[in-house]
Amino acid sequence: MTETELTIVENEDGDVCLEFPPAIMEEAGWTAGDDLKFTVNNDRSFTIRKVKLASIELDCDQEELAKWMAAAHEADMSFNEWVQHSIEAVVANFEESDEVQS
Repeated sequence: MTETELTIVENEDGDVCLEFPPAIMEEAGWTAGDDLKFTVNNDRSFTIRKVKLASIELDCDQEELAKWMAAAHEADMSFNEWVQHSIEAVVANFEESDEVQS
């Protein structure tokens, strides 16, 4: 495990940002503008991964969308987080059922 101190800076909009040294950016294969996902680990450390975001068009009526948004709220997630979590759960179930059949 590598430990590195990062500088916390404030950007021109007043947002707090982490400044990654160029060596870490290069080693991780990151470039400025990449989307990164921070996951809090059980030991309160972070795992940071580069993610590729994609747009998915949802074909639903307003009532169905309202139900999904309520489910996200009840799960204390943003709608995007809830959709991602739901898709990951479906994929995991599919992979498990595929392993059982193999």
